[in-house]
Amino acid sequence: MLRTLGPSEIFAPHVDPRVADEVHQLRYYADHATDGATLVYHASIGNDEVYEFLTGRREPLVLVYHNISPTESFAPYEPAFAELLEAGRDQVARLRPRVDLALAVSSFNADDLATLGYSNVRVTPLIVDGALHRVQSDGDTVRHLETYVHGPLALFVGQLLPHKRPELLVEALVW
Repeated sequence: MLRTLGPSEIFAPHVDPRVADEVHQLRYYADHATDGATLVYHASIGNDEVYEFLTGRREPLVLVYHNISPTESFAPYEPAFAELLEAGRDQVARLRPRVDLALAVSSFNADDLATLGYSNVRVTPLIVDGALHRVQSDGDTVRHLETYVHGPLALFVGQLLPHKRPELLVEALVW
């Protein structure tokens, strides 16, 4: 979508080979850097390489915050993952002086950024483009649903964690 506005590239520390034509290794950013560039960072989890990259650059920085899952939801079961989540929250908090614009995808996430010391956070909901409508249905899944599901169907896509509020979907279904 950003490419419709002008030149835009995607960089990541780890790139799946299936998207290697669209996503560049972060270590090659300097090969593509241009005057007047702005960095847009989607924060999700701790990553020292990304944090060092962001703090070592001078381009304006836009933070897009989708939320970092609470560590207590994972600590008893996945302590290493919980540590990455905690590192992510810490890194987002330490990036505050470096961030020129903070965007949150919901008011909940904007409030979360406020607890990390951010002010003047803009709420910008996620954009869902028409590409999802062009995805072909999986025949086996459709047949399974037609055979075994009779009545309303609710789909929750996300981690089953309290802050995701899955009970609201259930309440909406039975309302």
